[in-house]
Amino acid sequence: MSNSNPIKCVVTDLDNTLWNGILREDDSDALILDDEYADRLRGLDKQGILLSIASRNDEEVAVEVLRRMKLGDLFVAPRINDAPKSQNVAAIRDELNIGADSIVFVDDQQFELAEVSSALPEVKTILKRDYKERFDELEFAIGTTWEARNRKLLYNAQARRKEFQDAANEGTNTDFLRSLGIKLGIKKAREEDLERATELILRSHQLNFSANTYSLEEVRRIFADGRKDIYLVQVSDRFGPYGIVGVAIVDKRDKQWFVQDLLFSCRIQGRGIESATLAYLVRKAQQSGISNIEGAYRKTKQNVNMPSTYTNLGFTPRAECDLTVYSISTTSSMPDFEHLTFDASMNDVVQRGVPFVRDFIEGYLRREYPTGFPSGFSVIDVGAGWGEVLGEDWTGWVKTNLGEVVYTKLDKRQYGSYIDVIADAETMSSDPRIGKGRYDLALAFEVLEHSRNPRKIVEEMGRVAKPTGTMIASVPYNQPPHYEPEDYWRFKPDEFKALFSGYRIVDLKTEGPYDNPRRTLIVAKLQ
Repeated sequence: MSNSNPIKCVVTDLDNTLWNGILREDDSDALILDDEYADRLRGLDKQGILLSIASRNDEEVAVEVLRRMKLGDLFVAPRINDAPKSQNVAAIRDELNIGADSIVFVDDQQFELAEVSSALPEVKTILKRDYKERFDELEFAIGTTWEARNRKLLYNAQARRKEFQDAANEGTNTDFLRSLGIKLGIKKAREEDLERATELILRSHQLNFSANTYSLEEVRRIFADGRKDIYLVQVSDRFGPYGIVGVAIVDKRDKQWFVQDLLFSCRIQGRGIESATLAYLVRKAQQSGISNIEGAYRKTKQNVNMPSTYTNLGFTPRAECDLTVYSISTTSSMPDFEHLTFDASMNDVVQRGVPFVRDFIEGYLRREYPTGFPSGFSVIDVGAGWGEVLGEDWTGWVKTNLGEVVYTKLDKRQYGSYIDVIADAETMSSDPRIGKGRYDLALAFEVLEHSRNPRKIVEEMGRVAKPTGTMIASVPYNQPPHYEPEDYWRFKPDEFKALFSGYRIVDLKTEGPYDNPRRTLIVAKLQ
């Protein structure tokens, strides 16, 4: 099977496809999930492939069956109604904002596949009985960057933003933007960020000031050029992270900086991120002793509105070959952007995890083990995810600074190659790969709020720890919900301590004031 673009979304039918049986003809309790097919879909979901539904059924009843089968959160933008399948697949395409040639549709009936192919010839179609072989022939857009791995999270957050915006019928646009709680972080790229930078450079056209595009090798050469810096723009709001959404490439000349490239994902359009980034670079140049900063603009059919970003900040233009160069003194006053917050901590999220948690545990371990870990020291990290809380370099830091350690990363699902054991934290002590009383240190950072029964996880941490072991955990309080995975709880410090009743609490720290902290961290010992 040939396909022009890698597959980003699998759209599946339900009856005799996801499950065996027909919902409108059979007792819903008699429907049997096709476990092998569902597991294949779950695997694709873990790799960043979006999953959706196009089915002729009663939506309310079908959704209830999906919940019973524990698949309620697996699918995005589902279409369950009596419309033609092609119409529903087209609606899914439009809502997810992806190309039809990056969609594959799976159904048990040749008629439905033919109907979709007739209306949407770019969509790949697969008969359910052939899905194993046909899936193997496809190239899937497997996630490697954080943004690609978390397509579903980003889509769900964006859908909630739209719902919120549609409901905001009163007030000014500034009021609406301020209510989003937008946070902006700008950092210099590291080598491991270059793939995401290249991805943005190749895909961003509407908000690309210079209209330049670079291959990954070209981006690496720019990164290695000591005179140039690559800055990455990260954004989050009350609904969750956008990830890395902007790139600025700055040529640091003797007495002035030249922004040779500035580009953004269209997902952030209308939020003032472009102007705020330019203002940041002006201030950064001034702090570096630079008197003037310039930026390039090359007109295309897609980026015709970009010059206003320069002129609204006070830049003045001049023609130069095929470019318009905009210039401004770094002493010029920049706006305050009251609707957003510059959050320096966001700049470290990918590199070092959450600073409050990472700094505490580094200090704690250095104090407790000043000469390094004793032989055979063991750690279990419950709900380790992608490693964003401690940082993906965490296990390397531990071995470098404290010596060899048996380090087990556990989660309910696989995150690339990061997770060692896939298991439910609420029953992990019964898993022979984990067992009871094996670990010197049990960690659970930003995990308990995602469980319907957080006390059960605390009890399990106590079971898997050695009798002389230690538990360290953190939870958010004054923070918006994460949405993915489910986010059930917010704990005040006293409530958090109550979860660990029965253990000896030796430390409790809050990030922010005790009565309204951003997060709380606790250290408890079994004895």
